[in-house]
Order: sequence, then structure tokens, then C-alpha cells
Amino acid sequence: MNWNRLGCGRFIGCICVSRFYSILQRKCRKALSYCYWSWPWRVAPPVSLSRVDAACVITEFNPANGTVVKSIQFPVVFTFSEEVSKGDGCVSFLNDFGDTTNVCTNSTGIVIGGNNATVTIPDKFFYGSTYSVFFVDTPFLSQSGEAVSLAKGLYSFVISSTPLVCNGDA
Repeated sequence: MNWNRLGCGRFIGCICVSRFYSILQRKCRKALSYCYWSWPWRVAPPVSLSRVDAACVITEFNPANGTVVKSIQFPVVFTFSEEVSKGDGCVSFLNDFGDTTNVCTNSTGIVIGGNNATVTIPDKFFYGSTYSVFFVDTPFLSQSGEAVSLAKGLYSFVISSTPLVCNGDA
């Protein structure tokens, strides 16, 4: 087994041995990058195979990732693996035209209820545009106070190029 590529986010910790230090115990809670040290770091087998809850992650998006939506005004709902609270940051919506709309935690556009966060932009979305949604700084914090991240390019949805027509109205 290649211990240099161990996914430490699911274990209590790793023992990391350095050429310059004897033994250093690291908790690999945030990102898997903690476990991808280059030389002279080497990662030994995990201290314990007991599973613990990984860092808080987004478990569901509404609308779903890659969905084509016919409406131009709707909230985006993030469901997290645990209850979250507001941090200090923004949820950013970047469209095909390069326009960015930020909804920040100091506004009324973000409402948190348990492990759901509902984000409503102040304007309408543009027809025919793809929106990439990502977090700027730390808009959401886990129960332990750690930032929940969403990088640019991981979540997007498309607004239909034709408006929704109701009862034959054009």
C-alpha cells in the first residue's frame, strides 16, 4: 500500500516521519493535501483505523449540479453533512458573461436552518447563462468552527435560454 497517498481526512491522525524530526503526529482534518507531503516527509500507517466524522461537506445542491433550470428567480439551497452557522464571507455566482453576484453573510440573502443554507440573489439570473457557484472566504462554518469550502468550478447550473411560458402567455 502506498501510504504517501493515504486519505487522512477519514482517520483520527497520521504519524508523519521526517528526516529532521523524530515523530510528528498530525491531524489530517481539513484537506487531503496534508497527506501529500513531498520528500523528505513520509507518511506511515494511520494511528487508528477508527472512523471519525470527516470535515463538514456539502451533501446536496438544489438545483442539482449541472441542472437546466427554467426559472430566473429562485433560491439555491446547500445541504451540509452537519449543522452550520454563518461565517464571514460570500456565496459567489459567476455567469458566462463574467458578471459576479455576491451574496454575503452580512446580508439577508443567506438564511440558515439546521444543516441547510438557503441563498437568494438580489437580482434575477440571466436566461441562457451557466452559473458557477463558489464560496469566497468563509461564509459557512461547521459545528467545530472550521470553514466549509466550495471551490470555483465544482458546482454549476444552467438557466434555460427560453423563458417559461405559462397558460399560453408569451
